[in-house]
Amino acid sequence: LPLCLTFIDLKKAFDSVETEAVLEALLTQGVPTQYITVLRELYSGFTTKISPFYNYIIFASLTISCS
Repeated sequence: LPLCLTFIDLKKAFDSVETEAVLEALLTQGVPTQYITVLRELYSGFTTKISPFYNYIIFASLTISCS
């Protein structure tokens, strides 16, 4: 029976990064606007759900603003 464990420290991953600043940096580096639009949509209204095989442990709605 395989076992997979994953730990993601979302607080540290997103606590100091301004999403819009990252998107602007990508634009100045020549990333096509189509990709930036997709990323902006992915970060808007982002929710996450972590569950074991049979019951939910965590359901959280994260608010990430993109201007």
